[in-house]
Amino acid sequence: MKVLYAVTDYPCYSETFVTEEIRQLRAEGVEVSVCNFTWAKPAQREREERILNNTKHLGVLLKAIAKAVRNRQSLLGRIETWTMVWDCIRHTPAFTFKYLFLLLSLDYKAQQVATEGKVEMVSHFLFKTTLATYFIAQQAGIPYHIRLHTKISLYPINVLVNVLQAAETISAESRDVAVFYEAILPTHRSINVVRQSVNLPNLTSIQPKRPENAIFHIIAVGRLVEKKGFHVLVHALGLRRAEFSGKLRCTIYGEGPMRNQLTRLINHYHLTDRVTLAGKTKHSDVLTQISEADLLVAPSISLTHDIDGIPTVLAEAMLLKTPVLTTAVGGILELITDGETGFIVNANDAEALADRLLSLQDAALRNRVIPAAFQKASFEYTHTFATEFRNVVVA
Repeated sequence: MKVLYAVTDYPCYSETFVTEEIRQLRAEGVEVSVCNFTWAKPAQREREERILNNTKHLGVLLKAIAKAVRNRQSLLGRIETWTMVWDCIRHTPAFTFKYLFLLLSLDYKAQQVATEGKVEMVSHFLFKTTLATYFIAQQAGIPYHIRLHTKISLYPINVLVNVLQAAETISAESRDVAVFYEAILPTHRSINVVRQSVNLPNLTSIQPKRPENAIFHIIAVGRLVEKKGFHVLVHALGLRRAEFSGKLRCTIYGEGPMRNQLTRLINHYHLTDRVTLAGKTKHSDVLTQISEADLLVAPSISLTHDIDGIPTVLAEAMLLKTPVLTTAVGGILELITDGETGFIVNANDAEALADRLLSLQDAALRNRVIPAAFQKASFEYTHTFATEFRNVVVA
């Protein structure tokens, strides 16, 4: 069995679950190829050399486009394909001429893999790569599988329904996301809940090594974008700056468009000695930092156009036996029960977040949730997409 993944950026530091999912499929004996639409930076290629094995980048594929178009057996050699592409460009804002190149590249790679035997395709999210996957799969008769993570789509409703209906299987990372899309589909099609992929054996083997000192070290991980709520976290720390005295340190790992805004906010509250924006960091190093922190904070907020599903970092922290403080957004309540497997505050409420942070300086209070949290995450993340794929497709 061969599987072709269509991704915008691979490996992506904010989508480690895709990298882990591919690793697990390969461990199951599935031959995985990846069509990547973004150039990999040299440093990234060096760090991820093993992961990037069998990955085709856009620049390499474009060299074969002319040949593919001239080939009448190719998808791109058919007039009806270009008609569909033109209709999509006219009616779907997400699919501009820029993404026509993605379609060309993916078609070439799909042909190449298909000549070597049966192939199926996988795409995450309902973004440009999934729409390209839909076109290729429909024209070439290749089954494809969709992995849903958030209640966000760039497609008009009619396009969204077509893309979902034609998929061989649909799985969502949370029941919250699954119910949302089940309501959109005109047929009573159920969507399986399959959590994001994490390296369970690796995470459970790491022994936490928290320094024994008076510093209360909290950590936050994610892209520096509004829905992650890091600005709310900085506000909370600023509001109670005096009450935390000099005993608190906060490190935020990640990169994104809100870096300058967060920097200004940190300066405004005079928190430069307590809050650090650590930037983009290797995943294994982030896991080490989580295991050594006293608390992981994921202050996600709901936006009308973008809502988190279940941040993968919550499961990672629970498996690393680090207590978590988060918000009741998306599917988070499927994993976190306040006071039992973690701690919950209202989203976008800096005062409530500050109050809870002050109370969680008590190590006995925050650590009492660790056993139940570890058990919950271990159970929820045992069943993987690789297992599902093997049982449903390969079998």
